[in-house]
Amino acid sequence: MHDVVLSAQGVLFAWTFLHVPRMGNISFGDTGGYGVGQIDLPEGVRVQTPLLGTTDDWQIGTAMGLTTFPVGQDDDGNELVTFRFEAVR
Repeated sequence: MHDVVLSAQGVLFAWTFLHVPRMGNISFGDTGGYGVGQIDLPEGVRVQTPLLGTTDDWQIGTAMGLTTFPVGQDDDGNELVTFRFEAVR
């Protein structure tokens, strides 16, 4: 194994919308479910990730970019963040 720096942009390979609440205390600021997609990165890696946007934003082959967003705070008050991908405009 070796470390590889992965690109922050890729192409949407597949996506779906889950009509279930998110696990844990993670909130993406919306209700009623969330999008999940598989993003093909130029390095040959496919990642599965939450998606930002609506179902109208996601089509197979769409250029997607990495974004971070806050999901809460730890016991010491430090901001906790995770990632998701969104359509590149």
